[in-house]
Amino acid sequence: MAGRLARTSSVHRAPAVSKEDTMGLSATRDGTGDHARTPRGTVPRARRGDLLGLLTAEFDGVHDVWRSAAGTVCVAGPEAARAVMGNRHATVAGTSDFFRVRGGVFGPRAAQIRIGRSARALVRRHLDATRAGLPALIAERLAPRNVWPDAGNLLVFRYLRDVLLHPDAPPPLHEAIEAIVMRSVLAGARQRHSPPSRLLFRRRALGVLHTAIRARQYASEQRRGPGEPRDLPDVVLEGSGPGADPRDLAEVHLSFLFAAVGSVGFALGWSLR
Repeated sequence: MAGRLARTSSVHRAPAVSKEDTMGLSATRDGTGDHARTPRGTVPRARRGDLLGLLTAEFDGVHDVWRSAAGTVCVAGPEAARAVMGNRHATVAGTSDFFRVRGGVFGPRAAQIRIGRSARALVRRHLDATRAGLPALIAERLAPRNVWPDAGNLLVFRYLRDVLLHPDAPPPLHEAIEAIVMRSVLAGARQRHSPPSRLLFRRRALGVLHTAIRARQYASEQRRGPGEPRDLPDVVLEGSGPGADPRDLAEVHLSFLFAAVGSVGFALGWSLR
């Protein structure tokens, strides 16, 4: 597996913008088009994370685009920044690390977009239908005592459980999803198990996921048409189109699991603690 069960969080990286990508936009404010460079020449490198110090040391108020002493391409002018962020010249290929699977990137991009839109619609419907019961769930899960940051992850998991996997799914699949949360999402969970144990668990959990997704693929083929998605596995299956590798679909579903229970859950914990 491409590391989904070996990580507790996922880092999404913005595509790098090269000098060639930005120099055609607005190298200088007077439009002379000088080559990108550190405007003030050689300057001391700013302390790590000190972005204000970097700008103070290097930005000369003339160049909209330059390469810093650290090798980073910087964009300062609003027009150049809008062009880069909006990918106005189509210099950045559309993709998403969210859809990275063991063999590369799950796609095409149109399938990624379909899955993303359908997933958002499913979550919105769930939120609208269950919002009234959220205060009671918070009171049940967070009082009178709790352990952070696990409490945030487990609250999100409980609230979104029917979205991640509908109640009528096979019990072994529910057990596998819960085990993934407990062993691979919660803070420090991986360190509580030996490498051989983690490897064995990964194989077993993925085997359950692959079997469940193949069964859904077969049912979808017999139905001969998309149905209303009941949960995120349905969203991934219907959005991917026929013939998708069930192993890839399992990894995309795990991306949703790690993003919701992991990323959102940790953000909740950090904001409250």
